[in-house]
Amino acid sequence: MAAIVLPEGYNPSRPSGQYLSFPGGYSIDSMQTVQETRRARLMLLIRQYGSLADLNQAVGLERNAPQLARIKNANARLDRGTVYTMGDQQARDIEEKLGLERGWMDTPPTYTELTGED
Repeated sequence: MAAIVLPEGYNPSRPSGQYLSFPGGYSIDSMQTVQETRRARLMLLIRQYGSLADLNQAVGLERNAPQLARIKNANARLDRGTVYTMGDQQARDIEEKLGLERGWMDTPPTYTELTGED
């Protein structure tokens, strides 16, 4: 029987989803949910377009439309006891209107995208 070689920093007794350590000192606390990923992507788009109002206009909304602001701020939905999130259809609409690849809103941003550094 062949031996199983585990990557440095991997502890098989660690509960799944808590955190992983990688060589070089990098760690991931936990995987992002699709809603967290979409919110991070929304923040990148706001930065790219210069303001939420300009992004609203680019996707065909009124400059002062509240939908994206509610998602960005994770405002509470008092009628449902949840927070505002971006649904699949809204994510696909934004991608289409901005000429982004399908699924872009659901793909976690890279370090370079987040920081502007290589």
